[in-house]
Amino acid sequence: MSLAVGLVGCGRWGRRHLDVLKTLKAAGQIDRIVVCDIDKKRLVGLGVDEVYSSASAMLSQERLNGLAVVTPPSSHFQLLTKALNHRLPTLVEKPLSQGMDQVRDAIELMDGKVTVMVGLLLRHHKGVRRIRKMIEDGSLGDIHSITYTRTTTRNRPEGAEPLTTLAIHGLDLLSWMFKTPLMTMEVFQNNVTKDSANVRVWTPTQQSGTVNVSWSSQHEQRLIHVIGSRGSTILDFGTDELTVCQGTTSPTTEPIPSKPLEEEWKMFLQWARLGEPHVYPEPPVLLDQAAWFHRYGRSSGQSFDGTPCEN
Repeated sequence: MSLAVGLVGCGRWGRRHLDVLKTLKAAGQIDRIVVCDIDKKRLVGLGVDEVYSSASAMLSQERLNGLAVVTPPSSHFQLLTKALNHRLPTLVEKPLSQGMDQVRDAIELMDGKVTVMVGLLLRHHKGVRRIRKMIEDGSLGDIHSITYTRTTTRNRPEGAEPLTTLAIHGLDLLSWMFKTPLMTMEVFQNNVTKDSANVRVWTPTQQSGTVNVSWSSQHEQRLIHVIGSRGSTILDFGTDELTVCQGTTSPTTEPIPSKPLEEEWKMFLQWARLGEPHVYPEPPVLLDQAAWFHRYGRSSGQSFDGTPCEN
């Protein structure tokens, strides 16, 4: 089956998506790449099959098999609605939409009949999946705590805020690895500034979760640290190194090369080829995340609104 894929949004992160699409096209997994951006300057010299400055025009003139929405979240719902009206498999960057009501409306539009993937990138990292398997098979024993750290020396992008731009990845991983909805967790720390967020939670079974993110930091850190009763592990998803310590044995470190954005695309394209409806993460997870940001984003003085995509 030949595949034509559309990409809406060609900013910093959209270019990363485009690089992956070009790699997949060179490997014969995609036949046609079409790009749309309202800023026509971004459409120059892309080396793709066609460009548009209107998403509506692109959707009406192209026969696409899949669409990626890589724009500020304030536009996610509108663009996703356009795609769903065409019954078009869609990969939309996180968060799904800018508010609780729009997330509900989007899920209602899906109606179990379309494929939608939300770009929670770290779920596709091989090191993250290795850790999740270790948790599930009991290699680390009872899990006591999970800590997610993402700090960067880069300045905060204009319009971005730390919860829905950076912390969302850590919060999603806490829920995914603990297998516990965010809204069932007790939030006992939620310190948010313009450039940083530090969130600490307890699960109903008294497991501790911490998410620490910031811009304008002195150090680049991309760490996931899991502590259990029988061992612990740290993944540096910047260097793709996984360190495991179990019992009295010395820690072992191994490289786990991963290209999570490429893996995300491969999964999405597989679903597009099959033509069977998929929503990932599942609608209850998306609603749980939206409810969490609606409650705790507002209580911290941050609004759950349009912020640039950044990973």
